[in-house]
Amino acid sequence: MSIADVLERSPLVMQQRLEAANSALNYDFCPWANRWVYWMKHPLSVLTSLLVSSVLCGVYVNQVAFGFAALVLALTVLGVVWPWLSLYGVDCRLEFDRHRCRVDQPVAIRIHLRNRWPFPVWGMELKKGFVLDDHDSNGIAIACLWGWSTKVVQWNFQPQVRGEFPRHAPALETGFPFGLIRRQKPAVFNHSLLVWPKVSSLRGIPETNNQSQPDERFSDRRIGDAGDLLGTRGFRQGDSLRRIHWGQTAKHGRLIVTERQAVIGTVVQLLPDLHGEAHSSEMGSSSLESMIEIIASIVTLLHDEHQYAECLIDDRWYRVGQSDADYRCLMDALARVPANGFASASKAGRCGCDRCMTQIRLSTQLSGNVRSSARFMGHDIVMTPGESDVMHQQFAREWKRLCHVA
Repeated sequence: MSIADVLERSPLVMQQRLEAANSALNYDFCPWANRWVYWMKHPLSVLTSLLVSSVLCGVYVNQVAFGFAALVLALTVLGVVWPWLSLYGVDCRLEFDRHRCRVDQPVAIRIHLRNRWPFPVWGMELKKGFVLDDHDSNGIAIACLWGWSTKVVQWNFQPQVRGEFPRHAPALETGFPFGLIRRQKPAVFNHSLLVWPKVSSLRGIPETNNQSQPDERFSDRRIGDAGDLLGTRGFRQGDSLRRIHWGQTAKHGRLIVTERQAVIGTVVQLLPDLHGEAHSSEMGSSSLESMIEIIASIVTLLHDEHQYAECLIDDRWYRVGQSDADYRCLMDALARVPANGFASASKAGRCGCDRCMTQIRLSTQLSGNVRSSARFMGHDIVMTPGESDVMHQQFAREWKRLCHVA
């Protein structure tokens, strides 16, 4: 082995040795004793030990230690009783300025506080119900509420995930003055807030499969596969070979296809796979959330273009047309999808609409053969579970191919 090889391997060997030493030094030899160790770390256990030691010193050493024990006892009682006593006279009420919003869209929350005590209350916080876990620092702090007073505080809450907020009953809490124990008092609110998923911009609208529409249902402003001939254009990936204009192709030396009219109204039926086993959650990125954002983007595009869409969510059909109420109903259903998905896949039964439509089934590679592919005559978009950006890019390519967008 040459000197160069030794120098090249030295940092790697050193890193492996440091990792082995770190694992040995941080190994938990007594996991059963963790609850006692964590209890000893609490400030109350330290004050209790100090109080017992002071009393023993006062009995066997010097009676002056009783004075120190009395001081420690007074501080302990004050630190335990004061947070409970101060919040007992405080009322808290929340008001949302709207019923619905989207992810990352700020929402103004007005916090009405009333202090019925003659003395002020310090160090209050409102965090419970607006965070994913107890370790999230997202919230608002109220420094002081003077005695016999009312106060209105406005908080701009910016939700990071979809869902219904507050996730559980919000509470006003405080640990003033020493932080020995934190006391909570439930807060009331006027209504819940539904956070809709994100929406990304899409180009193009899928063409309907209905070829038996009357002539008055065709449009001269939209390009499709039916109706009168409007012109020609270059070949795009996804175009049918039956639309190739062989005369123009021979003349220009490249594939040329014909463009015809499209129907005025497009009917799209969405069949998403939202059951938990069809999705993965790795490195904080959930493919289920990406799937829900994709569905919301499709529905928003069709609604803005005054098209008709149907979506199957948890064995229930949601229909969206030009009505804003139907659109809100579908987006509310997407917002309320469980974080881990549904327990079982939806069964695509008859939707109740007799018109011919374009069916789009959205699934992942983890879905398996949940539905029979032999009986499905629509478009299958199968995505690879992974990072949100990767899934959105993959779907954008499939959507462009479906809509014949260059």
